[in-house]
Amino acid sequence: MFASAALLLALCCGPAEAATESTSGFASSDNFVVYAPTQELADEVLKKSEQLRTKLARAWLDKELAPGVGAAMIYVSLSDGENHGATSPKNRPDEKYHAVTIRSSREKALNVILPHELTHALIADEFGTRLPEWADEGVACYQDGSELSGKRRQTLMRFAQTGQWPSLEGVLQQQKYEANDHSFFTVASSVTEFLLEQGGPKTFFAFAIEGQEKGWESAARSHYEFLSLRDLESQWREWVVQALQPGSEKLRRPNQTRASRLSPPR
Repeated sequence: MFASAALLLALCCGPAEAATESTSGFASSDNFVVYAPTQELADEVLKKSEQLRTKLARAWLDKELAPGVGAAMIYVSLSDGENHGATSPKNRPDEKYHAVTIRSSREKALNVILPHELTHALIADEFGTRLPEWADEGVACYQDGSELSGKRRQTLMRFAQTGQWPSLEGVLQQQKYEANDHSFFTVASSVTEFLLEQGGPKTFFAFAIEGQEKGWESAARSHYEFLSLRDLESQWREWVVQALQPGSEKLRRPNQTRASRLSPPR
């Protein structure tokens, strides 16, 4: 999830905690600066971040990153009852770091929220503001855990059973969303998986950028073999229905980079 830099610490940690808890541990490299409640956690977050940076860049961009590319300042605070993450992309040439704030349990911070938010940072560094919100979240949702994946699967089952599907065009054009907009995240993540199966990341990113800049009808025809946006929507719905069948491995891929178990054609 994106958030303004001014709101990041208050959103995930609270003002008082941001000033104390998150600065007890400190670790840094050419690519990351980490503040965490303990030195052990700061070191662990730094190590995990470096591993994710390499894996995510290979999976989504098919390249190695030069030192400092996609650099992020990461603030972590612990809470067993909360799960928040936010990324504020750097927006000026003189800014060195994206800002990432996490408030969660240790396990979810390391294994779910950190991968999700570092995906946002990677995508922001590569594409800036050219990528629409649904595509950015759809890619980041590949890192979400089984709990969220299960909830989204249940939401898709409700769409399919009732026939009350959200408008795909509405989601593609949506510029603002709330963290609790479950339908938005469900559509974004499932459409992203569907499109990646059709042509891989390079085609997906090109489609998303052209769609935002020039319109979704022409983007659907030029990057995929869809006759129109309506055709794309129809085929996505059919794909979802098939993906919900017993035994299907689709829509069941928590904490995946494209390079791990998912390898759609390029």
